[in-house]
Amino acid sequence: FNPLVWAAFYLSGRDMEMACDETVMRQMENDIRREYAQSLLDRTTGKRIAPGIPLAFGETNIKARIRNIMSYRKSSRWVIAAAVVVLAALCIGLALNPAKSQRAAITFPAYQDGKSEYNESIYNIRPFTLHIDLPEGWSAAFPAPEERGASPAGFTPVYLMEGSTAKAVISYNTFELYEGDIPLEDFYKTVYAPLRLGSLHHWEDYTPIVSSKTTETALATVYYSEEMQGQSAASWPQSTTPGILFYDKERLIYLAIQFSDSSLSLDQLHAMAQSVRITDAK
Repeated sequence: FNPLVWAAFYLSGRDMEMACDETVMRQMENDIRREYAQSLLDRTTGKRIAPGIPLAFGETNIKARIRNIMSYRKSSRWVIAAAVVVLAALCIGLALNPAKSQRAAITFPAYQDGKSEYNESIYNIRPFTLHIDLPEGWSAAFPAPEERGASPAGFTPVYLMEGSTAKAVISYNTFELYEGDIPLEDFYKTVYAPLRLGSLHHWEDYTPIVSSKTTETALATVYYSEEMQGQSAASWPQSTTPGILFYDKERLIYLAIQFSDSSLSLDQLHAMAQSVRITDAK
């Protein structure tokens, strides 16, 4: 014997009785209520069964059921219409006021650490500032001095942090314009060749989000292998994570944003990609 099971049965039975009564009231005219209430009395008078017994379904709390029947009011069309209007306004409000974001400005090159005679042309570009909307609670932060320099996706990486957790890393690189004829839809392949052709770390599934004559922002998927000590590279497990790419044909630079996990929704990724702008650094 489990008292919780019987209590649940009793409460659910009472709810079903009320629901049945309300269904009848919605489908009948108002002058039928007295007859319906009388039928409840007629069927239960002198036949009461203990409420805890399954055969007692329909006999519990008759007084409350009759009060509910006699006081029942059908929702008017105006009330229903008003409720629909309020619900529609709420939906529109949520659509026009999505999750809060904050504007961040990050200048690249972010620092000079990692500069050498082999990559000085990358560090010597005209500085620019990335403007991007970040999810609420996120902020930009430099890596520790010993971690600065280059990342698999580019140079002078900057972290996007949520508290003390790194949620993404942004880096930049330069590229050269391809001299031959190439379809416009394939132009990105010449820009991101270093990212697309990596053996242990490469970007695919390119999806443009915002395009202009000189710039394009896109979503992509980052495929990377997790190094396992003592095993060959071919056996390392592969993981994926979202990414955002941006190039500028006038500045001949691109930005790569690699997220640490897939915690952001597709709508959030779209919003971040659509917010990307760059200006001359002040």
